[in-house]
Amino acid sequence: MKRKKYRQEKQMPVSVLDYNENMGGVDLKDLLLQHYLLERKKITKWYIKLFRRLLNTTVLNCMVICCANSGRTKIDHFKFRVELVQALLIEHRSESVRKSQGHHSTDKNVPRLLERHFPERIPLTEKKARSTKRCVVCYKNNRRMETAFWCPKCEAALCIEECYKEFHTKLNF
Repeated sequence: MKRKKYRQEKQMPVSVLDYNENMGGVDLKDLLLQHYLLERKKITKWYIKLFRRLLNTTVLNCMVICCANSGRTKIDHFKFRVELVQALLIEHRSESVRKSQGHHSTDKNVPRLLERHFPERIPLTEKKARSTKRCVVCYKNNRRMETAFWCPKCEAALCIEECYKEFHTKLNF
């Protein structure tokens, strides 16, 4: 069969024409998911790749069902994914507040700012002859600094030079 392409007639095999006419859902799925691949080449565990592939396919199937039920012909794939994540977070959010390291309350009556705290050496342990810990202030400022001093009342390891003063005088160090 002949087909015009770029102002020229070209002969196309019948198998190509059949394929183009009957292109199935697998090719369409691959086309729609090519920008949202969750599985990566560096993952060596086959079951993780399989899980991520199935998860990605499930999200796409949800989008197709949503399109069919809502009567819309086309939904933006990215917007659908964002709305899905937001809906899942709202539905399954945890009521308990989790404390994370380095974050302090907005209350100005923090004991470390009002009380008198004095630095001490970190107590020795059986495993270490010279105990050190990572400085809390340096860690928050993306610096890796080991120190042998801490504030026993706050239970925070702090560098003596500048971090100790900063930690005990500023709310957000």
